[in-house]
Amino acid sequence: MDDYAGGFRFAHDYGPIRYGRGCVTDLSDELAGTGAERALVVCGGTVGATAEVIGPVETGGTSDAALADAVVARVVEIRDALGLPSSLRAVDGIAQSDLPGIAADTLDDSLLDYAPTALNPTAEELEDVLHEAW
Repeated sequence: MDDYAGGFRFAHDYGPIRYGRGCVTDLSDELAGTGAERALVVCGGTVGATAEVIGPVETGGTSDAALADAVVARVVEIRDALGLPSSLRAVDGIAQSDLPGIAADTLDDSLLDYAPTALNPTAEELEDVLHEAW
């Protein structure tokens, strides 16, 4: 993996991704400029032990199942608002026979290097997910 100790910023359709120590210093200014109401901040291993950081994202007594249901409902709402298909079979140009190749390409994608360390899927696991989404 490349050394990104100096940090980086990657802009995409839904807002920027920032990386590096102190990169959130002027985040409020950037958010104000986009009109965004919220930001997702992902931190190092001590984030769960730092009350000032974890406090604003605690569930406030909401169960994990209720939170998961709320997240799924919101994702479905966004998907429908964008007019995106609800299954892979509805995507033009993708056949079920393409799924093993898509899984292999996903494993080769360099962005997977930046996934959580616990996420280390095999091609078979990725195919299972793709078949579930078919």
